[in-house]
Amino acid sequence: MWKLKPPLELPLSLKYNHILEQLTPRDPAINIKKLSAEEEFPNLGKNQTYMANVLTIQMYKRLRNRATQSGFTLDDVIQPGVDNPEHSCMRTAGCVAGDAESYTVFMQFFDPLIELYHSGYKTNEKHESDMNPENLKGGSDLDGQYVLACRVSTGRNVDDFSFPPHCSRGERRALEKLAIAALHAMDDEFKGTYHSLKNLSEEDLQGLTNAGILTDDLVTPRMLSSGMARDWPDARGVWHNDMKNFIVWVNKEDHLRIISMQQGGNLKQAFTQYCLGLKKVLPLLPLKVKSVIFLT
Repeated sequence: MWKLKPPLELPLSLKYNHILEQLTPRDPAINIKKLSAEEEFPNLGKNQTYMANVLTIQMYKRLRNRATQSGFTLDDVIQPGVDNPEHSCMRTAGCVAGDAESYTVFMQFFDPLIELYHSGYKTNEKHESDMNPENLKGGSDLDGQYVLACRVSTGRNVDDFSFPPHCSRGERRALEKLAIAALHAMDDEFKGTYHSLKNLSEEDLQGLTNAGILTDDLVTPRMLSSGMARDWPDARGVWHNDMKNFIVWVNKEDHLRIISMQQGGNLKQAFTQYCLGLKKVLPLLPLKVKSVIFLT
């Protein structure tokens, strides 16, 4: 008599695959809302951010179901301002961009906000950078009695990566690898050391803090509400040259935060070093690098 083997039991991932496919939206970027815009609209009555001055219920209705290709929505954009409605000494923008496409998909929100935040900066205007320190007027003789130190800094973000509020763990780790390779190739007065935050001891942290490279508040409330601090401190780090006056943060508020600092009041010297360091590090990155406004 023939004995038939019982049918093989399929793994759960295959057995219920057809059901899972029906439950999964075809486009993961679609922001499905079950409640009305009026029910979802944030309470902005006492909100002191610039975001609250721009966002209206009519605008929210138009934009709430849009998303960038990476899945960033209007609610993601405004969340930092919803969670942090007040300001102590500086009025904040109250929003972030999740990727470069955010400025296009939500331009009806961002364009008036940028104009308000930057005191009349129109959409047809373009910021012109002058990276020639010889054209800087003054700044070399600030009174040392009042100026203990000075610094020049800027953010740079790499194309084809989501911004820190929205990037994945894999993106963040890949970008850290690119940054480390570029920074380790720096030479002369810019030769230095990279410190991964997850590997730093308490003694190392205190040493970098005493040198003015780290601060006591590495993670702020706005970083938490915007998503910038997800998985902290994974794939975050800080690099500095041997003289500890040229610093590059990796994966904090920006992909790269480049800082030049000097003791005393010679701002022109700090700016000169900043321009030279920027020209050295950016060509070492294999992808095009651009500056993007981060609104926090």
